[in-house]
Amino acid sequence: MKTILTALFVMACSFVQAQSELFEKKVSFNNQRVDIDAELVDKITISNWAEKQVGVVVKYSINDGDLNDLLQVSLDEGSNRIRLKVELDDKKLEDGGYYSCDDEKAMSWGRNGKQNRICLDVVVEVKLPADAELDVESVIGDLFIAGTYKELYAKTVTGDIELEWPESQGAEVEIKTVNGGIYTNHNFQMKEDRGLPLISSHEVKGNLGKGGKYVSLETVTSDIYFKKN
Repeated sequence: MKTILTALFVMACSFVQAQSELFEKKVSFNNQRVDIDAELVDKITISNWAEKQVGVVVKYSINDGDLNDLLQVSLDEGSNRIRLKVELDDKKLEDGGYYSCDDEKAMSWGRNGKQNRICLDVVVEVKLPADAELDVESVIGDLFIAGTYKELYAKTVTGDIELEWPESQGAEVEIKTVNGGIYTNHNFQMKEDRGLPLISSHEVKGNLGKGGKYVSLETVTSDIYFKKN
């Protein structure tokens, strides 16, 4: 009986692993700006490391692995810019016919009288040197960022943003959310208008310490957490 259970467990693990695919790549970092364009990614985690490289891992599964070939991942290196792009292949979507899945978070759209549904499970992890210039954008993704950056622009539409930033590192900070809240344990020197500090539950403009870096965080429907690390 124990042997049978062990065999079933191994088969189950193999089946689960077959559902997800992995993209892994590193490119040399020579002070280029790093752009991340990942509109339909569930979660993006970004942090610093000691290597002079940008390292990317993308783990993904579409419709339990049946449609993994619909995802396109590219990491391109130029003299001024390194760009990570994660997107669906529109042509394959159009040519592929009818798709269906059961996840309540599925993407859905009508076509030829039928309702197509695609279930995406995509997670991105990026590591890059400290003090890089970083621009990351998503539509549905939650953004988890730690470290220090010369310039940091982070924007998502429906996802949360969480940034861990050293208390000792000065920065000019702009934080904005339309329908969410802003939460921080940093002490800001607020920008003033007519001698009065700007106070808003949906927008923060201020400085940490003497400034030096630049941080811009923006989401439409969700919350932003700006934490000391």
